[in-house]
Amino acid sequence: MKKLFVLLGCLFLLSGCFNHRELNDLAICSGLGVSYSENKYTLTLQVVNTSAFDAKSSNNNASFSVYTEEGKTIFEAINKISKELSKEITLTQLKVIIIDDSAILDNLGSLVDFLMNDLEVSLNVPVVTSLKSNPKDVLSVITPNNEINASYISSLIEVNNSKFGNAYPIELSSFFVDYLTDYNNIMLTNVELKESSDIEDNNDVLKNTDNASTLYIDNPIVFNNETVYKLNLDESIVLNTIENNINDNSLTFDCNGGNFSIMVLNSKFGFSKFENNNIYLNGNLKGTVNEYNCSWDLDDDQTLVKLENVIKNSFYDMIDNAFNKSKELKLDFLEIGKFIYNNYTDEYKKIKDVNISLVDFNIVNKISVDLTKQGNLRGDINE
Repeated sequence: MKKLFVLLGCLFLLSGCFNHRELNDLAICSGLGVSYSENKYTLTLQVVNTSAFDAKSSNNNASFSVYTEEGKTIFEAINKISKELSKEITLTQLKVIIIDDSAILDNLGSLVDFLMNDLEVSLNVPVVTSLKSNPKDVLSVITPNNEINASYISSLIEVNNSKFGNAYPIELSSFFVDYLTDYNNIMLTNVELKESSDIEDNNDVLKNTDNASTLYIDNPIVFNNETVYKLNLDESIVLNTIENNINDNSLTFDCNGGNFSIMVLNSKFGFSKFENNNIYLNGNLKGTVNEYNCSWDLDDDQTLVKLENVIKNSFYDMIDNAFNKSKELKLDFLEIGKFIYNNYTDEYKKIKDVNISLVDFNIVNKISVDLTKQGNLRGDINE
């Protein structure tokens, strides 16, 4: 409870201005990366090159530079970078925070304390991880249009969340809540690197950056104590469906002799009740069929009903598979515990550890689907 009061205090004290400090005296950071090893933090700061945006400047440098230092504390590492730059570090303009799995599993408390005590950091900053890459490598990638890398990552998260269902957007405020409450699973979007031969070689314009790779959003990562698990695509879709994050997503399903795709127009899902170790999940999905390659005749009024049943059964299977996987791993990545914690406080106190108690739970699904056709799909055209 004491930690929650600290968090509430941050809400009132945060400000996003530079006050009266001179811009030339500041190192404006757009990205922050943290990893932890051998009792030391490795801190990476992506610093905006303000001269790159000055139309009057002849400086053709890229939009940012990346600096990395080690320290026994995060403050020590920041002070080393500040000394190197001979500038004061400011985090008011952060666009992304990347936390390595080592920092989450080994010493997350100190990092949370630092972020909560730095009143410059906005609570709206996206927090992500990178399972295969380190934060420095991710923050060092040159984007195709020389956009500030951290801003590009934020855009990737937004697009992948709205179109593909494999991102899981978490802002700093939600990250604090997940850490501070008794329910302590941490779920983060996973930003990774892939090699690309299509990016022009321009190492000469960017200090300490990497342009041999490009960025993409992989499936979310869930952390609990020593456990790290990457969700598969179906599990990611189930999670985002429960969180109502799949509107405008395009989903593809198999049917007899082919497949069809829908655009999700409106999705309302959520846990509704917890009783006798049964967790009830209700949902309604509205969408349009925008591509059709099945053998059923779309002119038949019953065809849409068949497609709706295909979608319902597919979701039942995906939800059951995801739930059984979470029970197998004893890892509540569907965030059932969060629902119980928020709505059934007395029951939650009896459970003690939802991750372990999952094996005794059952999930009861009730899903409805409403489809319409879009345009002149096959079956609408008179031949």
